[in-house]
Amino acid sequence: ESDETFEDVQQPYDNVTQESALRFSAIWSCVQILSESLAVLPIGVYKSLSGGGKESQKDHYAYKLLHTEPNFIMSSFTFRRVMMANLLLTGNAYAKIIRNKATPIELQVINPENVTVEIVGGKPYYIIWDINGKEVLKYWEILHIIGLSTDGITGKSPITSHKDSISVALATKTFGKNFYKNGAQLSGTLTH
Repeated sequence: ESDETFEDVQQPYDNVTQESALRFSAIWSCVQILSESLAVLPIGVYKSLSGGGKESQKDHYAYKLLHTEPNFIMSSFTFRRVMMANLLLTGNAYAKIIRNKATPIELQVINPENVTVEIVGGKPYYIIWDINGKEVLKYWEILHIIGLSTDGITGKSPITSHKDSISVALATKTFGKNFYKNGAQLSGTLTH
């Protein structure tokens, strides 16, 4: 008799990641629908008027970045879709703000898995790890969209928070696939 409990046994889907979660069609569909729905919404930049109301600012640098071309490889639609997908999968979406002097000229998406946030002197610093090594950005050098959070500094990953449910769903999918691959017949022997 084993002293091993169910929790001690390594299950095949214990290491659920954003990539493995996307293999579950319900998660893929939700992320796709929500990210594309946000990406097609009209976006504008407005100036508040002193007498109330607002005025469109199509000549503002932020309008070009958000509405037309956030960077050289992404359209506004793609940029917003990727940012929303990152937010839905990891709880955080990051983009590095590239400037020409003080004016933002580009927004570069950063993989949330490569970012660590540290608070120093009451201010957030973003540590980015990539193939070039480590880069530290100040809070004004990055666009950070935070999902559901308990500290207001980083968002909680829905995938990590629900990994047990996702693990069961992925295991059920694999079992069903193998069951039908076997001709929908259970194998084994009954003895009495």
